[in-house]
Amino acid sequence: MESYKISIIVPVYNVEQYLRQCMDSLVNQTLEEIEIIAVNDGSPDGSLAILEEYQKAYPKKVKVFSIENQGVSHARNYGFSKSAGEYLLFVDSDDYIERETCELLYAKAKRDENDLVFFARYNEQDGIRKENITLPWNQNFKLIDRKYEMTKISPFPWDKLIRRELFAQIGGFPEGIRFEDLPVAHMLSMSAQSMGVARKCLYNYRIRGGFLSTLTEETLDIVTSLKLLVDYARQRELLEIYREEIEYICVRHCYYRFLTFKRFKETGKLDLQVRLINEIFDFLDKEFPSWSENRYVIYSMTKEMKDFLRVCDTRKKMLNFVRQTDGKGMKRKKKWLRVHSHRRKVKEIWKGFWGSDEKLAYLVSKCLQVKKRAPKIVKKKLSVLSYRYYTAYLLRHKVDDKTILIESKHGEDLAGNMFQILKELKDPKYKMYPVYVSMKEEYIPKYREVLLQYDMKHCMFVKTGTKTYKRLLATAKFLITDTSFPPYYIKRENQVYLNTWHGTPLKAMGRIVPNREYGLGNVQRNFFIADYLLYQQEFSRDIFLRDYMIEHIYPGKILTWGYPRNVAFFSTERYEQIRKEMGLEDKQVVVYMPTWRGMLHKKENAKQIQILVQHLMKLDKILGEDQIFYVKLHPYVKEGINLEGFAHIKEFPSRYETYDFLNASDALVTDYSSIMFDYAVSNKKIILFVYDKEEYLKDRGLYVDLDEIGLPQAKGVTRLQKLLREPEYDLSEFRAKFCPYDRKDNAVMVCDEWIRGVRGELPVQKISNNGKEKVLVFTQRAVDRALVKELNAQVQRDGERREYYLSFPGYVMRQTSSVLSELDPRIYYFPIEIKANYTILELIASQIVFRYDIDKGPLAKLTNRLALREYQKIYGSYEFDKLVILSCRTKRLYWILRCTSDHRILCLGRQEGLYNTDESFRRQVDYLLKRRADFERVVLSEELAKKKGLKKDSNIVVCDGRADFEEIWREEER
Repeated sequence: MESYKISIIVPVYNVEQYLRQCMDSLVNQTLEEIEIIAVNDGSPDGSLAILEEYQKAYPKKVKVFSIENQGVSHARNYGFSKSAGEYLLFVDSDDYIERETCELLYAKAKRDENDLVFFARYNEQDGIRKENITLPWNQNFKLIDRKYEMTKISPFPWDKLIRRELFAQIGGFPEGIRFEDLPVAHMLSMSAQSMGVARKCLYNYRIRGGFLSTLTEETLDIVTSLKLLVDYARQRELLEIYREEIEYICVRHCYYRFLTFKRFKETGKLDLQVRLINEIFDFLDKEFPSWSENRYVIYSMTKEMKDFLRVCDTRKKMLNFVRQTDGKGMKRKKKWLRVHSHRRKVKEIWKGFWGSDEKLAYLVSKCLQVKKRAPKIVKKKLSVLSYRYYTAYLLRHKVDDKTILIESKHGEDLAGNMFQILKELKDPKYKMYPVYVSMKEEYIPKYREVLLQYDMKHCMFVKTGTKTYKRLLATAKFLITDTSFPPYYIKRENQVYLNTWHGTPLKAMGRIVPNREYGLGNVQRNFFIADYLLYQQEFSRDIFLRDYMIEHIYPGKILTWGYPRNVAFFSTERYEQIRKEMGLEDKQVVVYMPTWRGMLHKKENAKQIQILVQHLMKLDKILGEDQIFYVKLHPYVKEGINLEGFAHIKEFPSRYETYDFLNASDALVTDYSSIMFDYAVSNKKIILFVYDKEEYLKDRGLYVDLDEIGLPQAKGVTRLQKLLREPEYDLSEFRAKFCPYDRKDNAVMVCDEWIRGVRGELPVQKISNNGKEKVLVFTQRAVDRALVKELNAQVQRDGERREYYLSFPGYVMRQTSSVLSELDPRIYYFPIEIKANYTILELIASQIVFRYDIDKGPLAKLTNRLALREYQKIYGSYEFDKLVILSCRTKRLYWILRCTSDHRILCLGRQEGLYNTDESFRRQVDYLLKRRADFERVVLSEELAKKKGLKKDSNIVVCDGRADFEEIWREEER
């Protein structure tokens, strides 16, 4: 049998209209060593004649087989049995591929030894092509190492290049059912040893509607298909490994079927809907009884599916929906969903209220009001939402001029900068300042013991997240953290907030983190509202300000002073004391501090533990009797490694603060951790143990090239031991760049500046205005490529005189975060948290104000108080020169946004087609147009201006067609 690099398998049935375009794209591939296996599945039209035509013209490439009609699965399996290619490519006969598809995919698969290669596609409808690049981000990976990627794998066979042996291993497509592609796609991914990604559109998928958008008997096959996937995973002992991912895939595909009920116009199919609901819930209840708690279901569903899930998340609710709306039209379905969604929200609010500790106080206050004793309980305004305690303390209590609150890594640590600051606060000059340390309950015993070791009894622990913590967060005068405070924190005018972060950035941060561009919101917000930002050197300062996009508008003070934690390296007496206490006087003491190789949303540690143990076992055999190798691992990894059996390798001693013990060492071994920049202050040996350098770096961006920073590297333990034995080397150039300002009195200087307002020797920087107009552009809709394109074009036109800050709710970009990476670097953005810090009175007042369109009076004052406070929470004290609103679906958000600037522009009609079809969008537009007097200019499309009768209004700008972003400034520039 002749061998081929790729076998292209094409099942053909009744597609003579599209078949020639498909076959032309296949026979004209730039890769010659291919075969095209066309299986005529009993087509009643002229498809067979067309295939025979191509077979005659290309006898060495095209092989045509005719079989009785048995469905697409049988045709594909039959084609596979007749193929001989090293790899397989399935192409549907009404689609077509790009000319270089086979060549690019085969080269990728061979170069990286991939069993499976995913690639992007164009969606084509009515002759219009649009890119669809919903792909895993990792270029080469195993699913076991990146399990979350399974949720991003499409359920189709035609956007994957498949190694022949892999396809044979899973047994082909299941026959006799619809949705046959779904289990196969995930069986392939679970069985593949190596998967790759080609982020280029190589397939053209023709959207023709049909089966997936209707309800038939065959729709019930979705349960059969999902059972096949679950059974496959269970038989191969993969179900528990991938349970979360498989559970999510099953729920998503089940609810995708349910979504069709929203748009279903046919009558007489109620029995079929009921059967589908019952079969799906029978399956989910049996296999995944807790599916609603799945984190992917909670965080990764589309907005439409989430909204539907909130109302119809049980069998009973789904059955009620279809029975009460069957045959009653789309308006009735929408009304039912809207009414039940509102009821659910009300229930959640009251559930939160009745389940809270505040209900008694609130009810008592109402009783007192009835007795005309209201003045005595005016200050007892308590919130019923999750931020209620904090907001109540914020409104009821003044800031305490002496109190200090310290928090490290969200209450999970007390080391480094925070420890040295706390140590400095022992000084008698701070004896009148109560000091509180925020700590999660499980960590308090450990750090209480550490503080006792250092005779630090001047502080009190407060449990993170408790009412006491929230009171302190609202009332402490001086606050410091090395990460961020919670999303509900609002910096009050007379609080002094210092943010030190927890290290010099080595790995990508902020806007340049792939596929997490939207996720910087609360960290960025904390930087922006802080009074002081502390950095070790200009390198860190410039990265944080640039990649968190506050480099031109940060209103606070910047301290480029070095880090307080590095004060430890100037204590020679502690070096001698610790070594004596530990019996290490005649030893070479080495500390190993590797970075954690994991993802915050999915902790994969087994691989790292296995590799680490292997290296440590080898190293332990070759270390000398005069060497002690102390290992400090991330808690996630530390729990899986027992170091008791090693001769020369020991666990990092917990009774010492990290930097205090580092000072007592002779050398540091690390890899991609920023600890190297701190340890350089000691002027001692630093070695990078980078055994997985290529694998680690291929998917991670670094701000520095490891090969150019001048530190020795080792990929194996033999080389590592050799470097440990070599003489000291010159670190002066490295130190000059990364730790030029570290000195023994840094902690003193930081506390003097932060608490006492005493200026030290080093300069305090404030960002000067660059003279450009600062424009905040707000949209509540997801940022799409059309808007990105318009903004990029606009900044090309007026980037010399304007700076654009795009703001949007962070959640709207979870699914399409990568779009933000296409923005011009001169365009900055602020993802915001829109959950509000209500009190119960503000909640009631705002609901009345929004419902009855009230602008004045006590209720409006309460609502405006809420809006001003929320603006302060989101944007701090900064005022933008201009505000441009493109979309604002929430009335509360509009009240907040109008606090931004007195110079406002409204641009509506970018999605003018929605006005006639989307009731929510129509309400949004009407509400904003009622308030057009709030805006200097309102940009409308011709159609919308005519519909609303506004063409002659003085502040209305009418554009010819769709209201593009460029129209915003056209009138001003005239």
